[in-house]
Amino acid sequence: MKKFRDLIILDEMNLVLACDSAGGIGEKPCDEVFADVEMVSYYAAFVPIVELLCARSTPMVLVDTLCNEREPYGEKIIRGIKMAMSEAGMTSENAFTGSSEENFLTNMTGIGVTVLARGIDIRKAQKGDRVYAIGQALVGEELIKHRDRAMSMSDYIYLKEQNYIHDIVPIGSKGAAHEIAEIESHSGLRARIVNHDFDYHKSGGPSAICLVTMNEDDFNKLNLKKDANLLAFME
Repeated sequence: MKKFRDLIILDEMNLVLACDSAGGIGEKPCDEVFADVEMVSYYAAFVPIVELLCARSTPMVLVDTLCNEREPYGEKIIRGIKMAMSEAGMTSENAFTGSSEENFLTNMTGIGVTVLARGIDIRKAQKGDRVYAIGQALVGEELIKHRDRAMSMSDYIYLKEQNYIHDIVPIGSKGAAHEIAEIESHSGLRARIVNHDFDYHKSGGPSAICLVTMNEDDFNKLNLKKDANLLAFME
């Protein structure tokens, strides 16, 4: 058993685990941020599924742990989760299970999601590779207004299937600078920044943007209708 970034890898069983959570955002009276809870739960499932896709794993089972009642609020949460599952090809009824809070009244949204996947193929940057940011860093209202600019599930599935791509790294709340450092650590190389106008510290939101590494000659093979910015050379 070992860890890689936020993943737990069970080598002996060829299984991988990822998880995410959301709290204080939704439609409950004590939530800090009011938002459509189906969208909140969609992204609570989207993030760990995407982390697994970026490790070239195949998501198999999702477990939700809801800190809210099943009826009616929990059903809205589950609809968002199942929307993400469907986009990822997790369509079997046996691929989903979970728990909800039925003993107490709840006044704040709380969602936990764990995803189990099979197989793993973690690649790393090669000397001479370019680092590109694909998508756009969008958080909160930005994401609601410009969702078409964010990386989608189908975009991540597409990247997973391209053999010429090495790293695929979703950008999280720590920003691109943190993820570039992770790429450097994994590859043993140094990333020489060439784009000084990019915001390397802005949160990527719910994996709305990602980093990929590849040979410069392969860039034109990419067929995604998303912003793509060259950030660095791997040396």
